[in-house]
Amino acid sequence: MKVIIVGAGVAGLSTYLQLCKVLPSRDSHTILIYESHNPEGPTPSITSEPPLSKQGDLTDTTAVVGNSIALVPSSIRLLRYIDTRLYDIFKARGYENESYIFKTARGHRIAVTSTGNKGSPQEYTVSCPRYGLWECLRHVVSDDKIQYRKVVGVDLSGNKPVVTFADGGEEDADLVIGADGIRSVVKKALFGEEDERQYAPHYEGFCGVGAFIDMAIPEAITRHKSIVFTFGPTGSFGYCSAAPESQRKLGWWSNWGTPDIPDGNVVNSEEIRRQLRERHGSWKDPVIQYIIDNMNEELYSSEMQHIHCRPPADKELDKLSKTA
Repeated sequence: MKVIIVGAGVAGLSTYLQLCKVLPSRDSHTILIYESHNPEGPTPSITSEPPLSKQGDLTDTTAVVGNSIALVPSSIRLLRYIDTRLYDIFKARGYENESYIFKTARGHRIAVTSTGNKGSPQEYTVSCPRYGLWECLRHVVSDDKIQYRKVVGVDLSGNKPVVTFADGGEEDADLVIGADGIRSVVKKALFGEEDERQYAPHYEGFCGVGAFIDMAIPEAITRHKSIVFTFGPTGSFGYCSAAPESQRKLGWWSNWGTPDIPDGNVVNSEEIRRQLRERHGSWKDPVIQYIIDNMNEELYSSEMQHIHCRPPADKELDKLSKTA
């Protein structure tokens, strides 16, 4: 069987590793990964973090959505199931959080809850830059498995799906897997014009902004090894250690409701600082105030999108047998 994965982001690379694990005979199958953007340089070191300015070069499949991620215990166990190397390097790169702290804007603590599960061994939530998870996946898969060609369409009219490339080339496969983001060309091929009417991304009215800051990890995190969430009438603010404590990498984010979708991924830092002070300037957490005063100039914004979907009608089952 020949499989084409469109997109070499977190979803695409995870799918590749999972297929390598579960397919009965790896030698009898061909799995190809196509990605539109070729990162500068060789496969990144799992021990180094690229400059944040490099992250803006990534395409939809690998772009930063927010800045920090936190994988809950079930996800950590899934990494171990997929590949023990992936599990080991991700846990070494991230920060293991044993609790969540929830606070109010006035500084009152609402609750402290454990992130751990009851499995053996017990796992906890691990925070890390999203870019870091992608680097770990790329390290395990290895860069020579990724072909850097932009997929612009998928033709489902024949016996097999045919992937078309921006350079004019074509390639057929037994199975095409779309891991190419919310503006997926694979999804568009499957649903056609309905994709724009029913299945296009829909803005939900919430935005987020975040970044990293080089600072000693505050006691609010280290005391209980926590991710801290603060909620108030003008939005929410969170922060966590995005790497082992010695690396002094604090990830932070702010979310708020707005009818306007932000332009681009990198936004004006002084305008964002003004907005943060407007939303959070009176909040009592000193860590939040320090972040606002000392945040760097590289900020990443995202809009929360919802994709409408439904079970396929009978007439679409043949298409689904050709693509995923």
